[in-house]
Amino acid sequence: GVEEMNGPALVGLQPWYLVRQLENFKAGIRGADPQDTYGLQMAPMAKILPDTQAMEDIAAYLQSLGAP
Repeated sequence: GVEEMNGPALVGLQPWYLVRQLENFKAGIRGADPQDTYGLQMAPMAKILPDTQAMEDIAAYLQSLGAP
């Protein structure tokens, strides 16, 4: 995550988990609660992803970076 933006660390998370969470953000299951700071940041980003393949590509890229 980007510390200056108070972003959560995503490197090291399992790809299936990242894809599931991106799907949840895109569907509005996550990211609507005003108490969910990270969710409010992630929801708009997930909504611009065109499909599951794009989400899987992002998860694969993050996995390629290795654990922090």
